[in-house]
Amino acid sequence: MRDALAEAAEAGGWESSESHEAVCPGVDLPGDFEAFVGGLSKHDRHELRRKMRNFEAAGAVEFTSLAEASAVAGEMDTLFRLMRASRGDKDEFLTPVMEAFFRDLATTFAGLGMLRLAKLRLDGVTVAMTLSFEHAGTTFLYNSGYDPEFSRLAVGLVSKASAIRESIERGGKRFDFLRGDEEYKRRLGGVDREVVTMRLRAG
Repeated sequence: MRDALAEAAEAGGWESSESHEAVCPGVDLPGDFEAFVGGLSKHDRHELRRKMRNFEAAGAVEFTSLAEASAVAGEMDTLFRLMRASRGDKDEFLTPVMEAFFRDLATTFAGLGMLRLAKLRLDGVTVAMTLSFEHAGTTFLYNSGYDPEFSRLAVGLVSKASAIRESIERGGKRFDFLRGDEEYKRRLGGVDREVVTMRLRAG
């Protein structure tokens, strides 16, 4: 696509240039979760299995994925609480205006059948959540949060691995972590795709 745009610009008498903006890691999904785990590096495979076993041994585990707009709307306050608790920058980001934007975004896309709000629970307590978009077989992880009191159980990573497992079980073909180079994305098999800014200038 980038080459095609550059060629089209040149043909039209424009000069094109591009610069690196970000990376957008993602992973193609096999037909089952064990195959996905088996495709990770030896270290990451071992660590993911260990962390998931530790979490499952800690109590009664439940992973629930919500898709109906009314159910999603009812859980947004919990998502905001976990986002704020997990990272200081998310706490600063979630102004009243951004909260209103998130609520409208989530319920609108849920109404279109293009959103999943997932909860990871331990002994009846919600310890982590993920908010994802879905389209054409791809799950796009948009945001997440977790309770730091359970960080010893790696609930942030486990919640994302659980979201990947659920996506595979529903026939998903790709899991896109969206832009950002956080380490957990690579631990879950993410391979970088470069995001670039292209500029056109009259020749």
